[in-house]
Amino acid sequence: MVPARLLGQHHVAFYRGYLEGVELARPADRYLEAGLDLRLAGATVAWIEAELARGVRRLSTRQAAGIQALSRSTRALAMSLCNLARQPLVGQMLALREAASE
Repeated sequence: MVPARLLGQHHVAFYRGYLEGVELARPADRYLEAGLDLRLAGATVAWIEAELARGVRRLSTRQAAGIQALSRSTRALAMSLCNLARQPLVGQMLALREAASE
């Protein structure tokens, strides 16, 4: 099944701004086609989180099956997300979000 749309670098940049606590309108205007539509920006955040969760499930299934053939773009995105998570401010934001969801 091919998704209707794919995560792109602009989505990662937008999500990074969201995680860093920047007012949602700023990264939305800069990185999203919808611009300053905050309703769509909020929906995009939910979509990105769902896609990331789906990707993690997919990668864990592949790893369990011993399949290591990831595309270059998938590896690049995974590396970008790992580098993003290593940044102190983002790491703190992720920890706070995780604690709040428990």
